[in-house]
Amino acid sequence: MLKFSQYLKLNLANQMNLVSWELDLYNDLVMLVELNTALSVFTYLSYVSSNKWYQKLNHWGALELLWTLFPVSVLVVLGCPSLKMLYMQELYQFSSNLSVKVLGYQWYWSYDFLEWSVSLDSFPKMFSNLYRLGESELLVLPVSFNIRLLISSEDVIHSWTIPSLGVKMDATPGRLNFINILNNQPSKFIGQCSELCGNFHSWMPIYVEFSSTNIFIEWCKIYKI
Repeated sequence: MLKFSQYLKLNLANQMNLVSWELDLYNDLVMLVELNTALSVFTYLSYVSSNKWYQKLNHWGALELLWTLFPVSVLVVLGCPSLKMLYMQELYQFSSNLSVKVLGYQWYWSYDFLEWSVSLDSFPKMFSNLYRLGESELLVLPVSFNIRLLISSEDVIHSWTIPSLGVKMDATPGRLNFINILNNQPSKFIGQCSELCGNFHSWMPIYVEFSSTNIFIEWCKIYKI
């Protein structure tokens, strides 16, 4: 049973790999820049509105230089970390140890391990808990593997999302999108479809467990075609 304090959590979920950790830090950076910008503009407007000297001012070169340099500095502060994260994300895309095809349906997920001839369907468990996060089957993945997810849909647009891994990719009919994930410690993750896909959109949870290679091999034997 969930405690009352769990309903009041306002921060992001705990980030469990390098990419998601960088995204979390970038979110904090953007919030600080926005707060600093708002305070700076509010302070300047308060100062100007309380003094009428600006009505007789025809030219002020320092001010013109300031309102040019300030937006440029904000763009540099936000742009440099963003380019670094884009580079890191692209770096993982060049190679993979395992490929998993993810298909979205109304309203469940299907997983196919291309190298292991493993296939399973993960259906939601109705009224499993307050947040409707129950699934009939758990997706098990090996730790320390660079895993490529090939994501598509058979009906409408879905979105395969796990916030703690920094993963969010649309499942689009007729198109194969891909994203790589890497996790170095055994753990379980919960996600949900993040695209409005019909009546039971809220009943499309995602359960992923990262385990040792031996456990993953035994799990594959159960669902081997």
